[in-house]
Amino acid sequence: MSTEVRDVPVAVRLPPSKWKLPDTNNNLGDYLPNFTLQTETLSCRGRNWLIVLQLFFGELVASAMITFPYFLIDPTLRYCAVSEALAVGGLVYAAVWLIYPISGAQINPIITLAFGLTRRICLYFVPLYWIAQFLGAGFSMSIAYYVSPFLNCAPDMGMTVPRNGITVFQALWLECLITFLLLIVILAGTDEARETVWTMGDGSTLACVYMLMYFAITIVTVSLLIVLQLTHHICVHDKSLGVHARFGLVTR
Repeated sequence: MSTEVRDVPVAVRLPPSKWKLPDTNNNLGDYLPNFTLQTETLSCRGRNWLIVLQLFFGELVASAMITFPYFLIDPTLRYCAVSEALAVGGLVYAAVWLIYPISGAQINPIITLAFGLTRRICLYFVPLYWIAQFLGAGFSMSIAYYVSPFLNCAPDMGMTVPRNGITVFQALWLECLITFLLLIVILAGTDEARETVWTMGDGSTLACVYMLMYFAITIVTVSLLIVLQLTHHICVHDKSLGVHARFGLVTR
């Protein structure tokens, strides 16, 4: 979409079918070029392989950046949730700022799937993004695993599994809630129908929104998991006290 079209108020704009746009994968023109892939890149012939490699290594680096600190933060810290949120949020900002002009810095596989289903990127590129994201996360966490001094603090450190006291149902709905919040924020930030100031802005706006979203999600997730775990331990402790009191095993 040209600059003139964007500057026209929404109420008096021509319908999308009347816009004179270049031939792009999802008919968005030059409005959001950083995640709108041109149709000529889909053939992957000649120089287009360079574009494919750029997308792949861009996502690999972005994914590696945000997963690196998980093994490097002491889980016994009183404010572990805040420490993790600061580390991850800062690296998300850096990753988006660095990689967004190259591949869109989607980072999360569910975001890539959403962009593919909404035709922001071609579905052919979705597996490419996924492979890069998983390889980047595995590579960075492998390095962090061997250099981290905190591995003995928690046997399941770095593993995305429910901890003791957290049911599979609770973990599932927590993941659904987190994914939903992440999706609506990022899709809103890349909505073609919005004015530019409310979407990607000048680059720093989008990076800041990504950072704040990951910051909030990390704090809420870690804090909620701690609360659920503590609640489970308290309930178990109360039940054990009740059993002991019933059979006269508790003395005052």
